[in-house]
Amino acid sequence: MTKCLICQDRGLILNEKGEYEKCQCLSKKDLSLKQEKSFIPPLYRNMTFADFDLSYYSKYHIDRERNISYYESAQRALKAAINFVKLLTTNQPVKGLYFSGPVGSGKTLLAAIIANEALKAGKDVLFVVVPEYLEKIKQSFGDENDGYLIEKALSTELLILDDLGAHNYTEWTKNTLYLIINHRLYYQLPVVITTNISLEDLENYLGERTTSRIFELCHHYWLPVDLDIRLRKTRGM
Repeated sequence: MTKCLICQDRGLILNEKGEYEKCQCLSKKDLSLKQEKSFIPPLYRNMTFADFDLSYYSKYHIDRERNISYYESAQRALKAAINFVKLLTTNQPVKGLYFSGPVGSGKTLLAAIIANEALKAGKDVLFVVVPEYLEKIKQSFGDENDGYLIEKALSTELLILDDLGAHNYTEWTKNTLYLIINHRLYYQLPVVITTNISLEDLENYLGERTTSRIFELCHHYWLPVDLDIRLRKTRGM
């Protein structure tokens, strides 16, 4: 059964100039493969900036510490993400992003959209959920590909560290994260971080050295919500 109605699964189409070019179905397959290799969660692979819905953020509730509404705070984060992608994909210097906020505030969605857009522009991306990633590194010790996960995190053009939460960080995990953050700071390689820890409280979990480097490496954006967005979607709210 033919899947693509444009090229009839041949992969090539004839353009207006009479030249053969790659069909868009192949481009989608290429992107899907890149997303899989980059570890972007399947749930977020079709997401674009149009899917980041600002209506979930209240215009009436005020973040007293920053003296702006939840809506304005989310709007700032969205604009920062769009600008980040623009700079990254046009090979301009770009500082990383640190998205903090409660569970279900859209942090991972925004980070995944950034990853998708970067991949579309041909950038090398690695998206890792921090606790799972650190466990995979431990399990890989002694394997044939020992060191690959660390090397990938050090060298990839864009690293997404998702869920840098309030976990039980051992000295080994702290040192591993420091190694990655420090290397990327020195080589000016951007990082996007999502976490439920405010930048002010981060030192209590990761220590002074790593926190200081994240301060230098990233701009901080806060995503506040009244209720977990996932729950609101499930309940049709």
